[in-house]
Amino acid sequence: IGLLKKSREVCSGSPLNIPLFGGGLSRTGIKTNIIVNVILIAIFEESKKCKITDEIRIILPKNRKKDIYLSNILKDWR
Repeated sequence: IGLLKKSREVCSGSPLNIPLFGGGLSRTGIKTNIIVNVILIAIFEESKKCKITDEIRIILPKNRKKDIYLSNILKDWR
């Protein structure tokens, strides 16, 4: 959330890239799809308060591709 608040000031309409990393390093055991959903929830919550920037991209690592089910995320967020 702090990243998103700071991005309002810094991005000035430019795209914001949020890399998805660290989930495995912290050894929390949280599934990758859940981490993506938490990021999306934070984006939506902060966007309700005020626009963050024109475009936000969540960068997914290629080596975690088998762990990320984009079709499920899309279905859940429709």
